[in-house]
Parts: sequence; C-alpha cells; structure tokens
Amino acid sequence: MRVSRLLAPAGLGLLLGCSCVHAADFQVSRLDDSNPPQPGMLRAAVAAANAAPGADRIFIPLNGTVSLSAGELVITDALEIQGLGPAATGIDPGGASRALSIIGDINHPDAVNVVLRGLSFSGGNSGNTGGGAVGVLDFAKARVENCLFAGNSAQASGGALYVYQSQLTLLDSVLRENAAADVGGALAVEESHVRVERSVFRANDAAFGGAVGATGVNSRFDLIASRIENNTAANSGGGVALAVPDVGIVASTFSGNAAEFAGGGVYLLGVADAGTLLVQNSTLSGNTVRHEAGHGSGLALEHGRLQLRNSTVAYNRAPAATAGDGIGGGVYVAEGGHTLELISTLVAGNTRASGIASELSRATGIDGPPSVLSARRSLVQVAPAAGVLNGSNSDNRFDVDPLLQPLADNGGLTPVHALGVGSPACEHGEDTTSLTSDQRGAPFARRYGEVDIGAFEYRADTIFHGDFEIHPQGEYGCSRR
Repeated sequence: MRVSRLLAPAGLGLLLGCSCVHAADFQVSRLDDSNPPQPGMLRAAVAAANAAPGADRIFIPLNGTVSLSAGELVITDALEIQGLGPAATGIDPGGASRALSIIGDINHPDAVNVVLRGLSFSGGNSGNTGGGAVGVLDFAKARVENCLFAGNSAQASGGALYVYQSQLTLLDSVLRENAAADVGGALAVEESHVRVERSVFRANDAAFGGAVGATGVNSRFDLIASRIENNTAANSGGGVALAVPDVGIVASTFSGNAAEFAGGGVYLLGVADAGTLLVQNSTLSGNTVRHEAGHGSGLALEHGRLQLRNSTVAYNRAPAATAGDGIGGGVYVAEGGHTLELISTLVAGNTRASGIASELSRATGIDGPPSVLSARRSLVQVAPAAGVLNGSNSDNRFDVDPLLQPLADNGGLTPVHALGVGSPACEHGEDTTSLTSDQRGAPFARRYGEVDIGAFEYRADTIFHGDFEIHPQGEYGCSRR
C-alpha cells in the first residue's frame, strides 16, 4: 500500500532533534490501524520504511494514541520514529500484542539501528515471549529517548522492554507500573549491552528484578543518574537483579523497593574471576526484604567481586529476619569465595526483626571457601559482630551517628541523604577515581577540603561560607563547625 513520502520541510530536522541525514521521511496522519494498512497509518509507514534502503524517519505529529488493532509492528531496517512527546503521542496495542519488534541482522550487526523518541507505550502484552511493549532482538541496536512505558506486561521477561543479543541505550525515560512473570518488571536484558541514563523506574513488578533483570555471560548493564523506586520482586532483586559479569551503577538512587528473599534494592550475581561489579556515588535507602531468612535488604552480593564506593546505604529493613548476624543486613555477601569491598561508604540505620541493627552481614558455615568483606575509610553506624568484617579494615569509623538527613531532592537528578552539621562522615572519606561531583552531579563538587564519606558532599554547592573572606579549604566542612 502506497504511503505519502515527504521531503523534510525547512526546520523539520531541528524539530525532531536530529541532524542526521535520512533516506526518506514519512508522516503519520491517522491514529487507526488495519492490515492491510491504509495510507497515513503508522503500519503503512513502517512497511514503507522497511522497504526503503537506508535510515528512514517517521514523524507522528498527532495528539493522541495510535491503536494497533492489527498486531505488533516489525522493524527490520534503520529507522527513527518521532512523536510530539510522551504526554501527547502514544502507541497502544490494547493488550493484544507488543507494540514493536526491532529485529536485527546477524550478518550485518550495524544495519538495524532504531531510534524511538517522544512516545508513550501502554497496553502492550507479549504473552509468553519477552518485551510487553518493545522487543530489541537478534543483533539490533536501539536508542530510546524521552519515552514513557506504562501498564505493559509479559508472561515471560521484560514487562516493557526485552533486549536479546542486542544493544540498547535508554535516556530520559520513565518506566512505571509494568509487570513480568519472570525477570525484569520493566526491562529484561539477555546477552546484551544496555546503558540507562537519567531515567525513572517506578512501581514495576516481577519474580526477579522488580525494575530490571539482566542475565548472560556476555551482558553488560550500566545505570547512570537514575531512580529505581517502589518496585517489587516476588523472589529476589526488588530494584534490580543482575546476573552478569559487568555492572556499573553510578549516581543512582534505589528507594522503597521490596523483595521476598534477597537484595531489596540490588541483587548481584557476578563472575568471581571476570568482569567488574561497581556501585559508586549512589544511594540505597528504605528497601526491604520480607522473608524470615531474608538478607541484603539494601544490597546482596550472591556471587562475584563488588566495589561499593562513595555511596550511602541507609534505613533498609528486613522486618521478619530473626536469625543471626548472617541474616538481614543493609549490605550482605554470600558464602563461596566472593569479595565485597566498601570504600568511603556510609552504612547506617539498617535493621532486621524488630529494629535490631544489622548494617553488614556475611554468610558463614556453607560449603565452599569463605567470602571476604572489607572496608576502608567508611562509616558504619553500628559496628558489625566480630568476624563479619574479615578482610582489610582500615581508617573506618564505627559506632558513630552520621547525622543523616531524610532522603530528599537536594539538587541534581536523584534524591540523597544530606549530612547534618557536625557529621563524623565529613572529610574522612577518599576518592581514588577522580570523581568531579557527588551523586547529584554538577555543580555539586565531590571535594571541599577532604572528601566526605557517602554519596553526599557537605557544602559542595555553597559559594559563600558565612562571610566574604578567603578561608582555607575544609575550614567550613561540617565536621569542623
């Protein structure tokens, strides 16, 4: 079926936010759907773009929702689809299918490169396959910007998005109230590379990884300046469950997430002798594990080697956990020769059972070599029991109140716990990775005098410190007042 083919009018490239050259532009002029499609339908535009060689573009300049009554759309060529913004332009298959499948070419891995921008996806249901709204499959590349995924579901993995043997970049987007029966309430990753920046995952649900689940020996998952909040997992990983060798969580907040057994906020299953697990400049606050043997209410390391740097782990709870020191724990490492290292990290107010302090925990008495839990230049409000911290232990501060303020938007993209005046966390940390800012990002400098312990740098945003005179660095740090 023939579709209206347009030359880009003057200024259209600026409107779409893209300076790239496209082989052809198509415009959608109606919101209904049929198969075979009629001219002006999104289905007709996708079919024409698939048939046209080169990177094409579809513009949907309509307020309203495209109703995909004839099933999912399949994209097999380079394409950009642009709406007016997620509050204006939506795609909804009415619970009958997923909205889009982006399918790559194993012989030409760079050929299928798709951009989705300024759209909302709702009502997607992929049934027993992954990706309730969108599947990125078989050596495809996708970039999703300024999109909303809400109310999508899958009986398999990835309530909203499923990425298999592909690459995904997710920017400035919101994923809320999506559900998966298996892994990844909003996003599931398998044998793929995924990078998420400046995005929000809220109130998603799955068995593993309430917001995000990732698996695969070739997978990598990076989360930057994002919020993972109020997600739930029926098993483990209320926020994220990541069984991959490479993880980079930076400048992000996990709050209010809940899991039944392990990792209320973060659940990690890395590879002991390969890859890198890093959580840096981040906050884990108010997450929960529910089972009586629950562990790692903030973070659980079940396998691999993790560095937890310049971060804050606070007020996470295991309300039903009543057993010994290996149960509960704001930060937990399983037995089996794994390594968890705290560097300039603040751990405070984490509890199990009826308010019993449980900041750090390490499993013991299980077959296999003992795991190692170390800490350097960190603050732990209530010192762990003897033997829990069995690795290096240098320049730490135990049994002191860090004077944390409530979790709040103190500037920046993600909420943090500010340090109160006089906090013993001030100017007792370290930064060996040359961080330019605390968790909040620019202009909140990481250092004013010495580095503070935790994700927040006291007075990092202050220009004038009491008067207009020049003072030595550190004189007005909160521990110097």
